[in-house]
Amino acid sequence: MEFKKKKAFTLTELLVVVIVIGVLAAVVLPKFSKVVETRKTTEAEALMAAVRTEQEKRCTLDNHYVSELSAVKDILPDSNTKNFTYSLTSTGMEAASKGKYGYTLKMPSYADGRLCCESEAECAKLNKDYPLCSALTARADYNSGAECAGEPEEKQCTDSSTRACGCLNKGTQTRTCDTSTGTWSGWSACSISDACDCTSVSGPKPASESRDCNECGTQTSSYTCNASNGTWTESWSACSVSSSSECAPDCPEGKTWDGTACVCDSAAKAACVDKTQMLFIPSSDNKSMGQIKQATVHYKWNDDTCSCTCPSRSNLGVCGTVSSGMMVQSVPWDESTCNCGKVDIPKQSYYFKCVTRVVSEGGGMVSQGSYSTFEAAQSACLSGEDTNASFMKYLSGGEPVPGCRPYQDRNGMWVSCALTPTYYIKYQCSTEPPRPCSGYGFCEEICRVIQPHP
Repeated sequence: MEFKKKKAFTLTELLVVVIVIGVLAAVVLPKFSKVVETRKTTEAEALMAAVRTEQEKRCTLDNHYVSELSAVKDILPDSNTKNFTYSLTSTGMEAASKGKYGYTLKMPSYADGRLCCESEAECAKLNKDYPLCSALTARADYNSGAECAGEPEEKQCTDSSTRACGCLNKGTQTRTCDTSTGTWSGWSACSISDACDCTSVSGPKPASESRDCNECGTQTSSYTCNASNGTWTESWSACSVSSSSECAPDCPEGKTWDGTACVCDSAAKAACVDKTQMLFIPSSDNKSMGQIKQATVHYKWNDDTCSCTCPSRSNLGVCGTVSSGMMVQSVPWDESTCNCGKVDIPKQSYYFKCVTRVVSEGGGMVSQGSYSTFEAAQSACLSGEDTNASFMKYLSGGEPVPGCRPYQDRNGMWVSCALTPTYYIKYQCSTEPPRPCSGYGFCEEICRVIQPHP
């Protein structure tokens, strides 16, 4: 008998590999971490550049930088992002890193726009050549932008101005400019009163009038002056009617005449209060016996219809929930019965899908499961009778190898031919539909093994 020589690694070779890996890790990992941290600075550079553009616009238009982040919330909604914490200074902006490296990028001047680090130690943590802030501000081409820092100056004036005021804006007010200081004086008093005299604007006050109401009642008009526009506003008094039954109008259904108006029954209105009552909560299938519980039901009175109702929103959640399998659903409130309504939980769908291919290399038969036919197992699954139903469906194989005949060995014993491998597809009951084909491997949608292209 011939023995094959087995090959293996020696201890020395393994030690060399471990040492090489350790050296590579010590050299490469710090540089890789530095690259990752440097990539994060792209966010700070972009946001600070956008804020700088906005600040320069404000400097040009208003001669003033804003110092609150809320003023640039369209660009930077929050001072805290995933990688940095931002803040504004009087002339520039800063971004403090949240990572383990602990550095701060600074833009000392919006007018200059360049970024810098406070110390060499901070700059060394990144793979970018940021200058030191002290070196940047000392350069001859550096501009601090101090002319736009601080509070905005009052706008200057050069001449006097007037504006309309008083009744119907027919009066005038004036203000003068102190040219020595460039500031406005206060507005002068209006040339006419703010309140309009209705008599001078709209004429004499109209005379009062009377009119019939509710068949045998009367109303009287009166007029008040609207001082904002000088017009007379008409209003009518309440209808004065006799309490006699002859004057009673036809009230809507549910209301009666009290001598003055159509009103609801006071006893019915007083009885419309929250009540403690027994509620019937149906089962999830609306067939089997449900449950009964005691709860406080909220009622609401409607003066227009003289009715006491139990609105759904006021009784939201009083019926609780029911569950059916994996589904949980709130029991609805039925306003028509002032009780819990029917529960409509959709029926769970089941799928009898192929899940894998099974191979018997020796050609032997594989147990098909607890069902004798595929159709019986499928029916039990789809109906929900057996949600764990499975079946091994025969595909091919289990036959003697082609060209092989039984033969006798040297001891005279008959030797049977080997069988070809037997292939089956396993079907399993599931609540999820067959997954579509994607990539290589077994596809549940077509019950086939997808092979990669050569």
